[in-house]
Amino acid sequence: MASAKQIDAKRRNALASTGPRTEAGKAVVRLNNFRHGMRCDLPVIAGVEAEADWLDHLEGVRASLDPASPLEDALAARVALMLWRLNRVSRYETAMIVVGQEKASEAVRKVAAMDSILKPERPAVRLRAALEALERHDEAAGGAETALMALEALGSPKASKVTGGQAWWLLDAARDVLALEVDFEDEDFLTGVGASGDFDEDWTVGMLQAALGRLAGYVRKRRRGERPLTDRVREHLEAQKEEERKKTRKLSKEVREAEEAVTAEERQARLRRLMPEETVLQSVGRYETHLEKGLYRTLGELHRVQAGRSRRPGPEPVVLEMTGGGDDSQK
Repeated sequence: MASAKQIDAKRRNALASTGPRTEAGKAVVRLNNFRHGMRCDLPVIAGVEAEADWLDHLEGVRASLDPASPLEDALAARVALMLWRLNRVSRYETAMIVVGQEKASEAVRKVAAMDSILKPERPAVRLRAALEALERHDEAAGGAETALMALEALGSPKASKVTGGQAWWLLDAARDVLALEVDFEDEDFLTGVGASGDFDEDWTVGMLQAALGRLAGYVRKRRRGERPLTDRVREHLEAQKEEERKKTRKLSKEVREAEEAVTAEERQARLRRLMPEETVLQSVGRYETHLEKGLYRTLGELHRVQAGRSRRPGPEPVVLEMTGGGDDSQK
């Protein structure tokens, strides 16, 4: 019986699977209820093959074989059916390879979701980690720039507006500079500075100045020679922005390298799936051999009937040796 951890792992695997993305892959999945769809009695599979294509194919084979009686016409139609199904085998094989290629790429990408702890060195895992870190540091750099904009606005009239986001980033930087653990998103703090809402709404410069003053008030004594809070915050923000930008440049390089490694791994995985799986090959091989034997047998019979009609000697019996799907040679 599967454990709870195994069940959770299977569920995560299922969520990571997207299924076929290309039209060829979707066409194969559409045939799941048919197994492989090749032994269907109908000459045309709805949604995959077109009746007009079958009729063109049938008329072309008939014109080539030139039947002159109902029996010859029936044999010619059977030849057309065998050729149609042989073509279906080729299309099926190609589509299965396409699905295998998609699964190969998907398996490489899925590693990032499943092996982040067990196999951190895998390219897909490194790429995911680098992208997440890049997003964090890029956001931090953008926040520093936003806070600097709010800092510059402090010289404007008190009724001037700044965005709630600008106010938040500036207060967060001031809290860091003062080494405080004050929750400036607390309702009492906001009410005390005249902010009626939260940081989703605009703030006035006067409200922002009051909030900075309230934060500074938590520090009991200002050291001698200590610079004003706004100067210290500006220096902190500029240093933070430069540091975060430096990290984002480094991470951008790591992302490019990881993407190249993932692409190379996907290429290798796709190369390993240039052929269908062994069970598919055996099934297709046996069916292809069955169709070819029927095709040649029907062609031989048609030629004999046509030769008898024209009173020409029929073709000599042809001995066919075929091997398919690991079976013994048949004659």
